[in-house]
Amino acid sequence: MSAFHHLNPAAHHHALAHANMSFVTQDFKLPPADKHPIFYVGVFAAIGIGGGFVLLLTLIVQYAAALRASKKMFKQLLDTVIHATMRWFDTTPQGRLLNRFSKVCDRNPPSTPKLSPFLRTSKQ
Repeated sequence: MSAFHHLNPAAHHHALAHANMSFVTQDFKLPPADKHPIFYVGVFAAIGIGGGFVLLLTLIVQYAAALRASKKMFKQLLDTVIHATMRWFDTTPQGRLLNRFSKVCDRNPPSTPKLSPFLRTSKQ
Protein backbone atom coordinates (compact mmCIF):
# COMPACT_ATOMS: atom_id res chain seq x y z
CA MET A 1 0.00 0.00 0.00
CA SER A 2 1.10 3.50 -0.66
CA ALA A 3 1.46 6.28 1.89
CA PHE A 4 -1.85 7.68 0.64
CA HIS A 5 -3.75 4.64 1.94
CA HIS A 6 -2.40 5.19 5.43
CA LEU A 7 -3.55 8.80 5.43
CA ASN A 8 -7.00 8.12 3.99
CA PRO A 9 -9.09 5.70 6.14
CA ALA A 10 -11.81 5.45 3.48
CA ALA A 11 -9.35 4.16 0.89
CA HIS A 12 -7.95 1.70 3.43
CA HIS A 13 -11.47 0.48 4.24
CA HIS A 14 -12.23 0.10 0.52
CA ALA A 15 -9.08 -1.95 0.01
CA LEU A 16 -9.98 -4.22 2.95
CA ALA A 17 -13.57 -4.64 1.74
CA HIS A 18 -12.35 -5.52 -1.75
CA ALA A 19 -9.89 -8.03 -0.31
CA ASN A 20 -12.59 -9.60 1.87
CA MET A 21 -15.05 -9.85 -1.04
CA SER A 22 -12.50 -11.50 -3.29
CA PHE A 23 -11.83 -14.04 -0.52
CA VAL A 24 -15.55 -14.85 -0.23
CA THR A 25 -16.24 -15.08 -3.96
CA GLN A 26 -13.05 -17.04 -4.64
CA ASP A 27 -14.27 -20.12 -2.76
CA PHE A 28 -18.00 -19.96 -3.46
CA LYS A 29 -19.43 -19.87 -6.97
CA LEU A 30 -23.14 -20.00 -7.73
CA PRO A 31 -24.17 -22.51 -10.39
CA PRO A 32 -25.22 -21.06 -13.73
CA ALA A 33 -28.98 -20.57 -14.05
CA ASP A 34 -29.22 -22.21 -17.47
CA LYS A 35 -27.65 -25.45 -16.20
CA HIS A 36 -29.15 -25.62 -12.67
CA PRO A 37 -32.50 -23.80 -12.64
CA ILE A 38 -33.83 -25.94 -9.78
CA PHE A 39 -31.31 -24.31 -7.43
CA TYR A 40 -32.71 -20.85 -8.15
CA VAL A 41 -36.32 -22.05 -8.05
CA GLY A 42 -35.56 -23.61 -4.66
CA VAL A 43 -34.07 -20.37 -3.35
CA PHE A 44 -37.10 -18.44 -4.62
CA ALA A 45 -39.48 -21.00 -3.06
CA ALA A 46 -37.63 -20.84 0.26
CA ILE A 47 -37.98 -17.05 0.31
CA GLY A 48 -41.72 -17.35 -0.47
CA ILE A 49 -42.32 -20.02 2.16
CA GLY A 50 -40.33 -18.01 4.71
CA GLY A 51 -42.40 -14.90 3.95
CA GLY A 52 -45.62 -16.89 4.27
CA PHE A 53 -44.49 -18.32 7.59
CA VAL A 54 -43.65 -14.83 8.91
CA LEU A 55 -47.07 -13.56 7.73
CA LEU A 56 -48.84 -16.46 9.43
CA LEU A 57 -46.90 -15.94 12.66
CA THR A 58 -47.69 -12.21 12.58
CA LEU A 59 -51.41 -12.86 12.10
CA ILE A 60 -51.48 -15.41 14.93
CA VAL A 61 -49.76 -13.00 17.33
CA GLN A 62 -52.03 -10.09 16.32
CA TYR A 63 -55.24 -12.08 16.69
CA ALA A 64 -54.14 -13.55 20.02
CA ALA A 65 -53.39 -10.04 21.29
CA ALA A 66 -56.73 -8.71 19.97
CA LEU A 67 -58.60 -11.60 21.62
CA ARG A 68 -56.84 -10.98 24.92
CA ALA A 69 -57.62 -7.26 24.75
CA SER A 70 -61.29 -7.85 23.95
CA LYS A 71 -61.64 -10.31 26.83
CA LYS A 72 -60.04 -7.78 29.16
CA MET A 73 -62.37 -4.98 27.96
CA PHE A 74 -65.43 -7.21 28.35
CA LYS A 75 -64.39 -8.27 31.86
CA GLN A 76 -63.86 -4.64 32.89
CA LEU A 77 -67.30 -3.69 31.55
CA LEU A 78 -68.94 -6.66 33.23
CA ASP A 79 -67.25 -5.84 36.56
CA THR A 80 -68.40 -2.23 36.25
CA VAL A 81 -72.01 -3.24 35.54
CA ILE A 82 -72.11 -5.89 38.25
CA HIS A 83 -70.77 -3.47 40.87
CA ALA A 84 -73.13 -0.66 39.86
CA THR A 85 -75.65 0.62 42.37
CA MET A 86 -79.25 -0.59 42.38
CA ARG A 87 -80.38 2.93 41.53
CA TRP A 88 -78.42 2.71 38.27
CA PHE A 89 -80.19 -0.56 37.41
CA ASP A 90 -83.57 1.00 38.25
CA THR A 91 -82.99 4.02 36.01
CA THR A 92 -81.19 2.27 33.14
CA PRO A 93 -83.40 0.32 30.73
CA GLN A 94 -82.30 -3.21 29.79
CA GLY A 95 -82.01 -2.20 26.15
CA ARG A 96 -79.46 0.50 26.97
CA LEU A 97 -77.53 -2.01 29.06
CA LEU A 98 -77.44 -4.50 26.16
CA ASN A 99 -76.49 -1.71 23.75
CA ARG A 100 -73.55 -0.80 25.96
CA PHE A 101 -72.27 -4.39 25.85
CA SER A 102 -72.80 -4.71 22.11
CA LYS A 103 -71.09 -1.35 21.47
CA VAL A 104 -67.95 -2.66 23.18
CA CYS A 105 -68.09 -5.80 21.03
CA ASP A 106 -68.66 -3.84 17.78
CA ARG A 107 -65.99 -1.25 18.45
CA ASN A 108 -63.03 -1.61 16.14
CA PRO A 109 -59.94 -0.04 17.72
CA PRO A 110 -57.07 0.88 15.40
CA SER A 111 -54.93 -1.87 16.94
CA THR A 112 -57.35 -4.57 15.80
CA PRO A 113 -55.57 -6.52 13.06
CA LYS A 114 -57.02 -6.73 9.59
CA LEU A 115 -56.65 -9.66 7.25
CA SER A 116 -53.91 -9.24 4.73
CA PRO A 117 -55.11 -8.25 1.25
CA PHE A 118 -53.63 -11.54 0.05
CA LEU A 119 -55.97 -13.54 2.30
CA ARG A 120 -59.13 -11.44 1.96
CA THR A 121 -61.71 -13.00 -0.37
CA SER A 122 -64.57 -10.52 -0.14
CA LYS A 123 -64.95 -6.84 0.64
CA GLN A 124 -66.91 -6.17 3.82
